[in-house]
Amino acid sequence: MSSRIELSTIDGERVGQVIPLDPSFTFTINEPSTITFDMSDSHRLANIQYIEPYATDFAFYVQNTCLMEGMITAVGGEDESNFQVAGSSWEHYLERRHYPFIPTNPTLYRYAVVARDVFTIVQDVLTTVQSLPYSLQLNFNNGTSGITRNLRIEPGDTESVLEIIGQLSEQKPAFDFEIVPLTREFKMYAPQKGAFKDMRLVKKKNVSHIRFDDEGLEGNSVLTLGAGTSSKLMKLKESLSSMAKYRRHDHSVEYGEVIDPNYLNSLATGELDKATMKDLGLIVSITPKYG
Repeated sequence: MSSRIELSTIDGERVGQVIPLDPSFTFTINEPSTITFDMSDSHRLANIQYIEPYATDFAFYVQNTCLMEGMITAVGGEDESNFQVAGSSWEHYLERRHYPFIPTNPTLYRYAVVARDVFTIVQDVLTTVQSLPYSLQLNFNNGTSGITRNLRIEPGDTESVLEIIGQLSEQKPAFDFEIVPLTREFKMYAPQKGAFKDMRLVKKKNVSHIRFDDEGLEGNSVLTLGAGTSSKLMKLKESLSSMAKYRRHDHSVEYGEVIDPNYLNSLATGELDKATMKDLGLIVSITPKYG
């Protein structure tokens, strides 16, 4: 069995296949996943003509299962060395997009809803964003979640689309989301996705190295700041049970555009939950071939 990288243009035209050397990847939920790998500088594709950041897409396979799909984000190399490549999953594309704004017609894309199902809100935003020419096209059919939210996007808002969706997902009750490899389906899960069980990773077989990191919590006394109309809004949320175990750790988060105190309170609850969760990392190096 083997791992491989399939490369294509942004229009879907196949460029070729690469057997990655020393691949390392991270999987995250609600954020971009990433991969880095080397390829021999003698490989016919080890050239920016074929692998160019944001002009080349990739699909990463292990045991014939596509684990990640997205965009090549960086390449590099030196004389007589391997060609180094980095990529991120499709969620990274949403980091590079803003909600549309036309200065000559500032109300054209205005968006403001109250008590609307959060899955519908997310799909409203994605539909508008990908209606612009040359946008990555995602599929979605998530139905409803039973969770209602308020959302107002001010004209000229410079938050990324991923930030907008991420803030909605972190409020209580929360939900998870991902873009499924190959189908490019934007899927949402309430309250959470669950475990991935379709592939076995076995040390000394298809896994050459595993690294585990625990960086602890961000904080357990969280001050969340908004904008407000006459004075700055602030919400303080604390976890006494976390303090009893880890001592008090202060943390702050700013939402400079938020003027609704109820919305800020919901964000603050989500930020406390996120800050008190331990930051765990797992890095797995895949053996290109085994068996």
